[in-house]
Amino acid sequence: MMTLPADTAANHELEKVIAQPSRFALFFDVDGTLIELAPTPESVVVPSDLPLAIARASNRYGGAVALLSGRSIAWLDQRFEGKVGAIGGLHGLERRGRTGLIEALVPPPYLEVARLMIDEFARQDEAILVEDKGLAIAVHYRAAQDRREAIETLLADIAIQSEGALEAIGGKALVELRTAGADKGSALEAFMHESPFNGRIPVFFGDDRTDEDGFRAVRQLGGIAVAVGRPAEEVGAMVSLSEPASVRAFLMRAAGVDEGVA
Repeated sequence: MMTLPADTAANHELEKVIAQPSRFALFFDVDGTLIELAPTPESVVVPSDLPLAIARASNRYGGAVALLSGRSIAWLDQRFEGKVGAIGGLHGLERRGRTGLIEALVPPPYLEVARLMIDEFARQDEAILVEDKGLAIAVHYRAAQDRREAIETLLADIAIQSEGALEAIGGKALVELRTAGADKGSALEAFMHESPFNGRIPVFFGDDRTDEDGFRAVRQLGGIAVAVGRPAEEVGAMVSLSEPASVRAFLMRAAGVDEGVA
């Protein structure tokens, strides 16, 4: 049996998603999925045509388009020019649905202790970058690869000391300590219980370890999980696309840009 190249197999599976917008709901991770990764969190570039493409896709899919990101809702609103209504931010720790109200978990008291411990550790090496997101703290080691093990150990120990209030999750050149109790999977499930997502088939695009929760939720809901830049079978997805440019190409078609759909 012939095995199709990753993008070819994915595009074949996604043709029906493009052709039948009333049946599907679209969910996108951002970093490494819709946009390329960058050396630092603040040096990422959102293509100028991406916010409008998201807005047009949302219009074509009856509003059933959402971002599920490790970024905060405030960060995403700024970079996507306020054109995305439904967002699961901070890996689902905060979520904004159709009403426009933001639901967010309450940070556990131990997070402040963890913040002090991480800051003290990071002062030992200026190549370590700490990104404080409020409900989560990401420690980036892209420029300090030799400190990876020490960072993983520190955050794992802090999570244990928090007695379940915090969890440490690895990503691409980072480890994130975050408030426990929500993830991208739970955020996706919450959206799927609300209008205009309910009754539709979810399609989720993601690239990282934190997206595997979303893949799992999509599988349980009978949807389509699309891995980006990783083999589908490695992360529990159905198909894979090679890079963010391929995801953006899908989005443009889903938005009707290529066909001139308003």
